[in-house]
Amino acid sequence: MAVSLLESISGLLPKQTATTNASKWSLVSKRLQKRKVAFKDEQLQAQECSMGDLENGAEFLFRRFIQGSVSLLNILSA
Repeated sequence: MAVSLLESISGLLPKQTATTNASKWSLVSKRLQKRKVAFKDEQLQAQECSMGDLENGAEFLFRRFIQGSVSLLNILSA
C-alpha cells in the first residue's frame, strides 16, 4: 500500500512542475503582450502628433497661399 501511494505521488510531481512551468510561461507571455500593447499605444500617439503637425503645417501654407492670392489680386485691380 505504501509503495502504491509513493508511486502515485511520484506520478503527480512531474505533472505539477509541468503545470508550474506552463503557468510561468503564461505569465511571461501575458506581460509581453501588455508591453506590445503599450508600445503600440505609444506609436499611435506619436503618429497622432505627427498628423497634427502636418495638419497645422498644411493649414499655415493654405493661409499663406490665400494671402498671396489676395495680395496679387489687389495689385492687379489697382
